[in-house]
Amino acid sequence: MPGKINLLSSFFLIIGLLFNATTWAEDCPRHPQLHIEGGTSFEIQETCRSFEKIATFFARMGIQADDKLTLHFKDIVYLPGENESTENRTAVYGYFDTDTREIHLMHFQSPAQESRSAWGLAWTNDLASSFLLHEMTHLVVTSFLGADFKRLARPWHEALAYAVQLELMPVALQKEVLSAQKDLVADPFTEVRSINFMSYAVDPDSFAIRAFIAIQKWGGRDFIKKVLDNQIPGTEEE
Repeated sequence: MPGKINLLSSFFLIIGLLFNATTWAEDCPRHPQLHIEGGTSFEIQETCRSFEKIATFFARMGIQADDKLTLHFKDIVYLPGENESTENRTAVYGYFDTDTREIHLMHFQSPAQESRSAWGLAWTNDLASSFLLHEMTHLVVTSFLGADFKRLARPWHEALAYAVQLELMPVALQKEVLSAQKDLVADPFTEVRSINFMSYAVDPDSFAIRAFIAIQKWGGRDFIKKVLDNQIPGTEEE
């Protein structure tokens, strides 16, 4: 009898493992390390497409985006660690959890998104999808830096995520964003140390545009790789 129980347990264990592997692989067949929970068919499609863009972008720097990643789509998302009382918490589009290596995102068209805008533009699926690029960049950067990820100052984590987001978003959307923010496009950061907690806290939208244009002027992808390789003074946590 014990032998039969062990055999039966082994059978169910194997089935469970196979089911789990199939679940991960079916979300994004080309990237089986991606697992998506709660997403609509469109959100899953956009997640796979966004990850393909991110993987290609960083592969050109010799950085592989191969860590397992779970994305949770929800009706509303709050930053972790805030007061449990809903009325005292701030709803956000999404965030990357560095402890669990998971991304939490609001549904693209969640009722909580109705009044949301970014860079002066009304909230659309394309705009929502671009923030997938942002959060996925956090994953790749954090994974690449490993235990040293806190060496890079938090505003620089954000600057890189915005730079990649704006570069990889659809061309038409990028043109629309930059056209709506002409004053900021004409006034990028001129010094590495200008990308700091103060400039980020004042207005993340402005920070994003000014950082993107500056990073493009400083070398774009090549500059980003130098930041990750700790070759740019002024990007480290103080």
